[in-house]
Amino acid sequence: MKKIGILFLVVSFFTVALILSGCMSPKYLGTPSNPSPYNGQTGVPLNPTLSWSGGGPAGDSMEYTIFFGTTPTPNSILVGNITSTSYQVSNLSPNTTYYWQIDAYDYTTGLEKTGPVWSFTTGQN
Repeated sequence: MKKIGILFLVVSFFTVALILSGCMSPKYLGTPSNPSPYNGQTGVPLNPTLSWSGGGPAGDSMEYTIFFGTTPTPNSILVGNITSTSYQVSNLSPNTTYYWQIDAYDYTTGLEKTGPVWSFTTGQN
């Protein structure tokens, strides 16, 4: 009878530990969102700062790659391995539509998420 009680305590301890570890470090990664310039924006300056909301839980170490170009499927890497959620682009052409996309990587969970493609059109100057 004593062995059953000890076994119950051990199983209970590990069950609680597993539950708490799941609560402490969730295994999810949100999609990058809230772009600036906003999707479809026109009249954007020729030296805009691209910014977005990250995808990971607060406190997680994140890294981002920005894909950028003038085709609806941007496949050129503008910059990679950055930890900031903003990046200034310079010397864009006037009256041109640009497409951009963010890949987010969470070092804490090891998860990666590709965001949607956003676009904006530059103004005259």
